[in-house]
Parts: sequence; C-alpha cells; structure tokens
Amino acid sequence: MNLHPELGYFDEGLDFVEAKIYSDVIRPFGQAHTLPHAAYRSKVFADLEDEKIWTRTWVCIGTQQEIPDEGDILPFTVGNHGIHVQRVKDGKLVGRFNKAQHGGCRSVPLQCQTGNKTKCSFTSCGYSRDRNVLSAVEVEEGSLLGGQYLGDRPERLLPVQVECWGPFIFINLDHSTKSLSKCVKRLSKVMGKTIHGKLDLVYQERAENQCNWKLMGRSFVENVSIPDVKDGYEKYSGVSNQTPMQTMKSLNLSDNYATRDGTLPLLQ
Repeated sequence: MNLHPELGYFDEGLDFVEAKIYSDVIRPFGQAHTLPHAAYRSKVFADLEDEKIWTRTWVCIGTQQEIPDEGDILPFTVGNHGIHVQRVKDGKLVGRFNKAQHGGCRSVPLQCQTGNKTKCSFTSCGYSRDRNVLSAVEVEEGSLLGGQYLGDRPERLLPVQVECWGPFIFINLDHSTKSLSKCVKRLSKVMGKTIHGKLDLVYQERAENQCNWKLMGRSFVENVSIPDVKDGYEKYSGVSNQTPMQTMKSLNLSDNYATRDGTLPLLQ
C-alpha cells in the first residue's frame, strides 16, 4: 500500500489515477494498446495496483486438491501481502495474514523495500519467494514453520475472506466487497456444469521469470513468441488440440496483433 495515498500516485510526469491516460487501454479487442511505459517500471504504479486491485478483488490462489488434509496450509503473496489458507476441522478453509516471529508483516516493512526480492527466513510476503504447500505435519504444534505462519494463537491472526468456485480457491483482502458467488454469477451460467464437474489438478509448475507480469500475461493470451509457452501448452493441456491462437480464431476474435504492437513477433 502506498505510504501516503492521500498525496496521490504520481511518477514520471504522470498522474496514474487520471482516467485519460488509460483511454487507449480500454478500447475494443484488437484496437487497445498497452499501458503507458511508466506503468511497467514504476514502483508508484505497483503501489496503486496493490491499493486498487490486489487488496480489492477476488484472487485465485490455488485448488482445494492441493490442501486435502486438516492442517494443510497454502501460502500465497497477494500484492505486497503475505497470506495463507488452511484446511481446518470439518473440511472448512480459513484464510489469514501470515504471522511472523518479528511481529507479523501485514504489508512489507520499510527495511525490506530495497527494490530486490529478499530471501525472508520468516514467511512468504511481497518481497520474499512464495513457498509450496505446507503439509499438516510441517506446521504442527512446536514446529518452526508452525510458529512462523500461525504462532501460538492462530485465531488472533487477521482474517482473509475465502470462497471456492468449483475446485478453485479464491481469497479477498477486502471484507466490504461482494461475495465471490455474486461476482461470478454470469460466468457460472456458462461454466456451471464444467466448473462443478470433475476437475483434477494434473500438472503444476512454479517458476521465477525476469519479466513484467502484465506483458507476460498478455503475451501468453495472444500466443506471442515466448520460450516454452507453446510447448508447455501442448504438452500439459491434455484437453484440447487447439493452440490459444486457434481457440481465439474459433471464437472469431481478431489475431491482427501486429497492428497493435509491431515489436511483438507471432508464432508461425
């Protein structure tokens, strides 16, 4: 969260909350352009994203299949906030901000905001690397990880909203927002039978890339030439012989990306 949000979000001569700088971004598909260049390198813009997106909306952090047993913990970083979801009694899921031995980091401490990812020995947070799922045995009473994530009184940790949509686990840091079921109501009418059918996690890979998540996400969707993306999709999808590009064509979506950004090569 911005240290002084009341002063606004200004950087590189731009006011990032001014609507007109996003006019080209919200044009129809095939005509829209990327965000202003400053948005991909500005920490101020990242603070704005944390304030307006990561702390205000539902974020999918994993699947129920990953934490099947009572006591299992799924840690995740949402913006600059380290949280976890734990499977508790009766199969319920509870979301909390992570507890740290040095007082508990609800957001990233100043001493950690160095511009580089810090290998934090306490918990996952916005400036440390996320961990894999923690089994109940790893966080049992008296364990090091149990102390780092839960402390002696887990019920005192700040709560996080948790809801599931089919097999997927979503969290929301904003307790005043609409429920997930209301947010996906229209999509559920289309995906209902599929999302609540037998969907099993068949493959998962965790990687750290020297890239901007906005450009990476856009490039994947548009099937731009990124190392391993095409091979990874074909190898692990297992549900369709179509590439992302073919899927978009079957949906009658424009693939004339060169008119939008001539610097991005297309896969042939």
